[in-house]
Amino acid sequence: MFRAAAETAQDRGFLWRFGHKGRVSYLYGTSHAGRAEWLAPGPKLRSALMSATAIAVEVDISNTKVQNAMASSMDSAPRDLPDGLRQRVTAAWEAECLPAQALERGPTEVLVAQLEVARLARSGFHAMYGSEFLLLSVGHARQLPIVSLEDVDTQVAALSAPDNASAVKLIDSMLNDMADDESGERAMRLINAWANRDLMSLEAFETWCECLNTEQEREQMKRLLDDRNPGLADGIAAAHEQGHLLFAAVGALHMIGPKGVPALLKAKGYEVQRVF
Repeated sequence: MFRAAAETAQDRGFLWRFGHKGRVSYLYGTSHAGRAEWLAPGPKLRSALMSATAIAVEVDISNTKVQNAMASSMDSAPRDLPDGLRQRVTAAWEAECLPAQALERGPTEVLVAQLEVARLARSGFHAMYGSEFLLLSVGHARQLPIVSLEDVDTQVAALSAPDNASAVKLIDSMLNDMADDESGERAMRLINAWANRDLMSLEAFETWCECLNTEQEREQMKRLLDDRNPGLADGIAAAHEQGHLLFAAVGALHMIGPKGVPALLKAKGYEVQRVF
């Protein structure tokens, strides 16, 4: 698959260079799902990767300790849902042929988010072909240090509702989105913007996503993006200042707006320039 992808490799996603005093690192906006034919980097992305002395990702999912932490993070009781809502969750879960016992542990809203991953896979977009898989493969092949910018608890907290009542509302909203295929359409539009390097569409996300209509939706998006961006930017800056020529990669939605990672790096005094 790597060889086949290399024959038609194109630059996809969003790449910036940043640094000061002549030492340059790179910042890349990723897609967490992709196609097999996207597994090889395009020429500009490859050049940036080959210059790196370390790779930073949100969480290094190839690390055994991280995998164990992921398993432990789901070692809690599921949410206490009304019978009707629990039946809807179970039906949606079974419709994706996911193992029934998985619903017995962990925050139910985090599990429901996995339904969209399964739906994307049926459309040919798999997490195993996402940007992180490619970047970690390159990093391990070159024997580079891999830096995790977050821990698993931070990511699970971002996906989780603050309490059971909020979780019930969030799960209901997520299932309604899936029933109307709003979440699927939103995910496909995001993937297409990433594949086509369409930063304008990405920056207009809030105007077309139909996912910020309620206070709860806005709070959830804030937890997923704005609340995490300062920590991501701090981690990237710290790794760069340790002397690495860094290739840092986080989800593309973390890149947009005045609270996005490129803007936060600029605020730290770095020169930031878009490559593509």
